[in-house]
Amino acid sequence: MPLLKRDGAISDDSWITLGDEDDVPAVGDVIVPHARLPLTVPGRLGLSLPNDLDVSTLGPEISQVCLIVLTFPSFADGRAYSQARALRNTVSYEGELRASGHLLPDQLAFMVEVGFDSFDLQTDRFPVERWTQALEDVTLTYHRHLSRPGQSPIITARHAG
Repeated sequence: MPLLKRDGAISDDSWITLGDEDDVPAVGDVIVPHARLPLTVPGRLGLSLPNDLDVSTLGPEISQVCLIVLTFPSFADGRAYSQARALRNTVSYEGELRASGHLLPDQLAFMVEVGFDSFDLQTDRFPVERWTQALEDVTLTYHRHLSRPGQSPIITARHAG
């Protein structure tokens, strides 16, 4: 699946996603389920978290993780939003946060505001252009510190001019 970055760039996913029983490859960046920690991998370590995990319980292993994948099992399940916000604000995670699962283009701006950096695109449901347009459509944000390039905080827009 292609990846959409928060700046609108499209890229291929170079990470290898492993399941609970898969062998660790000899080379490459690897995403593993949280239950497999601690684990030594040949490249960078990514972590896939279940959406019912309290991220404040993550220990020092989080400092070794370059990517965290949070899953949306349905568009109506917003627990990954709360996890993303907690990872950024409570845990102070500074690595990449990726949204995966049942994503809708209309939700991308909200995902960016809570701290997501990249998105697994479901191009079988929506063309790539719809995903990139969704990022451009929202030009204002309530959150100054989580705005992306091209966005302005609403408070700035209200007091301009």
